[in-house]
Amino acid sequence: MSGQDWVALRVDVPPAVAEEVASFLVAEGAPAVVTETGEAGVCVEAHVPAAEEPRLAAVLARYLATVPSALTTIALPEVDWSALARRHHRPRRVGERLLVAPPWDVPVAPGREVLVIDPGMAFGTGQHATTRGLVVANLLAEAIVTDAKALAGRVAAGGRLILSGLLDAQAATVSRAYRGWRLAGGSSEDGWRTLVLERETSSPRAECRDDAERP
Repeated sequence: MSGQDWVALRVDVPPAVAEEVASFLVAEGAPAVVTETGEAGVCVEAHVPAAEEPRLAAVLARYLATVPSALTTIALPEVDWSALARRHHRPRRVGERLLVAPPWDVPVAPGREVLVIDPGMAFGTGQHATTRGLVVANLLAEAIVTDAKALAGRVAAGGRLILSGLLDAQAATVSRAYRGWRLAGGSSEDGWRTLVLERETSSPRAECRDDAERP
């Protein structure tokens, strides 16, 4: 328990601008943003500390001044975030041969290599030879962008870099930080995205940008 009050800031917007609004809220500091499509449009919902709600509501209202929208704020009950994280992080298939699982839910997966990762930790720093062909970073999107060169430097030519812990709305920004890498796969579930990038064999030092925008 954090001991901090949280609220849900909800805004109904046309589908065409939903992703842009979600990205705006993330850029303004919202720790968690989800979208849900309904009959009347898309509901973009940001969970934020109650102390931050007045500022975010004000900047969002200005941002949406010319867009048809309906903004509401709802108090959230106190949440056991540890238990919630355990329910969210489930085994996930990546590509044709890999399955990534949290330590509390490791299934038997015939025909797949099972990679166990604590979602609260970064794995695969490359200090062991077996990790250089596959590096996994389960971090916040900002850290994935900021540390792009360091992460990329751990991957051998032809190796893969699995990036997780980012929202769907942050995927484009993260991808731009790894310009020159091939998108080999990925998945999306409940608004969370995993990207699988591959370093081309013929380009052992694919470019990662120092000046990439932050999520």
